[in-house]
Amino acid sequence: MVQDLFESEEEREAKKIEKYKEFLIEKGFRVEDPPKSLKFNITRLDDLINFFYSRMSLNNPKLRQIKRNLGRDRKIASEFVKSRMEKGINRQRALSEAAELIDILFKYEDRFKFKYPIESIGILGQKNLRWVTEKLENMLLREKIYEKSINLKEFNKKLEKAQEVETELEQLDRADELEQILKEMDGHYGEEESG
Repeated sequence: MVQDLFESEEEREAKKIEKYKEFLIEKGFRVEDPPKSLKFNITRLDDLINFFYSRMSLNNPKLRQIKRNLGRDRKIASEFVKSRMEKGINRQRALSEAAELIDILFKYEDRFKFKYPIESIGILGQKNLRWVTEKLENMLLREKIYEKSINLKEFNKKLEKAQEVETELEQLDRADELEQILKEMDGHYGEEESG
């Protein structure tokens, strides 16, 4: 196929992996992407808590010296990560996704229209404040869809280029075929005239 000429090694490898994933899913296995694709490399609950407070202090420098309750923070963070794992993902991916949601929370804090600035990880509580998590999940999904649409546009551009080259190659093949036919005709008519 002509398109293969324009695929990078990574693209070919990604296609192979997708085929294997589809096969395993058809056989009833749950398949996850490898951990290297994680946006944030958070490995422990305390890392997630520190990530939350570092993002908070970046967004609200006045709150940098806020007093933390580590026991309460761990409990809330643990419930938050468990809510991610209930979606069927492993702990490492759940920690990374929790960090993505925290990143979105502070990136778009103004969209929540809170009366007061975020002062603690309590905003991620899974009881009364579950709506915050649900809104964050929707925002994350929208971001991922947007990223995929950009990737799709880039893919379509490559595909269009490949199709243009394929058309050019087909035209060259036709020109070669026509030239060959003309030579054969010249040879055929040349033989009749001399004979």
